[in-house]
Amino acid sequence: MFRFFCLITIVAGFPSCKVPIVDISAAFSLSDATWFEQEETLFIFYRLQAEQGLGQASVLEITYTTDELQIPWTPISDMETIHTHLPVDCGPRELCGSTSLHVPGEPRNVSIRLRYHRDGELSLNSQTLLNIVGNGPAHSH
Repeated sequence: MFRFFCLITIVAGFPSCKVPIVDISAAFSLSDATWFEQEETLFIFYRLQAEQGLGQASVLEITYTTDELQIPWTPISDMETIHTHLPVDCGPRELCGSTSLHVPGEPRNVSIRLRYHRDGELSLNSQTLLNIVGNGPAHSH
């Protein structure tokens, strides 16, 4: 009888044992994109901090539009790079680095975001700064 009482108490107590959503103070301190028309290359630079740290399943994603195509949110790690970009160890509470993508037309609406878990829906958008460097002599545009 005592075991039955304990079991009922445990089962009845589960619905009230909800885990609260806690702000992990995640924020981008750098989210820049620069497109070079002559190279047809989009460089991405990012730095992100989170007090609770970031897990192995956290991914950075990018989206952008050109006159010919629209790239939906895609993990940056799944995209083919133009130049070699070495991994950077920013510590357990930071994610930072860069990449370069072949983008033949001038991009617009470039955005970078953190998806907290590759398979999850929760994400954090950044305010991405986009620079365009057109063809021509240096310092002329």
